[in-house]
Amino acid sequence: MASVGLVLGFGSSCGLADAYGVAVTTTMAITTVLAFVVMRQRWGWRLAVALPVVAAFLLVDIAFMGSNALKIVHGGWFPLAIGVLGYVLLSTWRRGRELLEVRLEEISIPYADLLSRIEADPPAEVAGTAIYLTSSVHDVPPMILHNIRHNKVLHERVILLTISAEPVPRIPRVRRVEVRVLGADGSGSPDPEEGREIVPVPEGERFYRVIAHYGYMQQPDVPDILDRCAAYGLVIDPAEATFFLGRETLLATERPGMPLWREKLFAWLARNEVGATSAFGIPPERVVELGAQIEL
Repeated sequence: MASVGLVLGFGSSCGLADAYGVAVTTTMAITTVLAFVVMRQRWGWRLAVALPVVAAFLLVDIAFMGSNALKIVHGGWFPLAIGVLGYVLLSTWRRGRELLEVRLEEISIPYADLLSRIEADPPAEVAGTAIYLTSSVHDVPPMILHNIRHNKVLHERVILLTISAEPVPRIPRVRRVEVRVLGADGSGSPDPEEGREIVPVPEGERFYRVIAHYGYMQQPDVPDILDRCAAYGLVIDPAEATFFLGRETLLATERPGMPLWREKLFAWLARNEVGATSAFGIPPERVVELGAQIEL
């Protein structure tokens, strides 16, 4: 349908040819710039070596782009507009996620403070395992506080689960999952190294932190993560555990961070994203969602 609409909108093959020429030459130039980034950051080439190679290609690319510049007003504007729209959406999503993490950290509390609150006003203990999904690997997510404040209960075993997306395609299986027993200050064992023998965690503890590392070409799978925890001595049955997820209602405000229109755009994108239940393979019948309003 989009292709048919595009043909009808241009009305002739000449307009499509102009759009195609601008799109191809612009893509060539962008690819050359990205190749320079790869040469410097991934391959470790010296600037004196990478710059002449890229300059030779970029000179040709700029010449082609200049020859197609006159076609912009005759249809070449369309791929440029699509590119700008894609950049705005992707950059807004990335900046919005960073800003959301900052706002969540502002309402999170250190693990030591949670222990102090539990000792001062002990909640009722219920049997079973509670798994809280959180993006922080240091503090306690506000969902635990909401559960204690409103339901007045805390499970006998609490697991803070963080799924970390790494800037590499794949993470080896041996480094996929790490399990920590939280100390009084919220710290745990150091990050595992590839090839290190897995050290079982003590049994009978109440608070654990599980960190799962995935590359950007891998699909996180919570049941598989919990199954891997058994190697550490932490046995979890997903069908018997209760998963607590946060459902944030994002409010665009004048607070520093992003322009108001980008905050509204990010809030709209967040409302349409795939939920963690389906994205991570969590049994939906075991999920409890706790809502909160977050001012961006």
